[in-house]
Amino acid sequence: MKDLDAAIQFTMETESHSSAASSIDNATHSGNLGILLSKRFEVTGDFHDLDKAIDLINGALELLPSGHASRSFLLGRLGSQFGKKFEATGAMDTLNRAIELAEEAVTVYSGDSLILASQLENESVLRARRFEVTGNIDDLIRAIDLSAEPSMQHRIEHPQRADRLANLRLDWEIDSSELETRRISIKPLGVAISAVDATPVLHDARASRIGTSGSST
Repeated sequence: MKDLDAAIQFTMETESHSSAASSIDNATHSGNLGILLSKRFEVTGDFHDLDKAIDLINGALELLPSGHASRSFLLGRLGSQFGKKFEATGAMDTLNRAIELAEEAVTVYSGDSLILASQLENESVLRARRFEVTGNIDDLIRAIDLSAEPSMQHRIEHPQRADRLANLRLDWEIDSSELETRRISIKPLGVAISAVDATPVLHDARASRIGTSGSST
């Protein structure tokens, strides 16, 4: 925590002396400080840090020209902050905003497929979360489609995505009749297998998910 506080203080002091810097440099400073404050929020739960992080990252985006390579990264980061705010407050407008930003981050990105996979994963998790809250089938379909994107197949998976995929499989079965009327081609078994694949080899949940995927046939 002391190292994080020191990094925040250093970045704040650097930013305060950057009035003559270019807009790109100032955007970089604001984005970096916002990300550091969001990390401290995760430790302390101080909403001042989260709100300040949102303001700073949003300000950084306003300084970047359209088409700049860092826009997708910052859009994804900003979406994540709104996602954190939703989890802390339950305010649906923050989750809706998080999804809008995550979707834009995917849309504007061009570059390395591994980084794209991170943006796809972010939107998939957020849409799955909104499905859990609202029951909106469109979010479930989109979350599954995103998880099946080719770029996702080579990603080093985070257990959170595996949990979401496991939940999506169950929700798919519950809502299978409605999904079938929409001519959805993805099968429950495919989602269950994806959940296994998304779980690290030594993760506690992997064995149970292998069993669950087998029971779907």
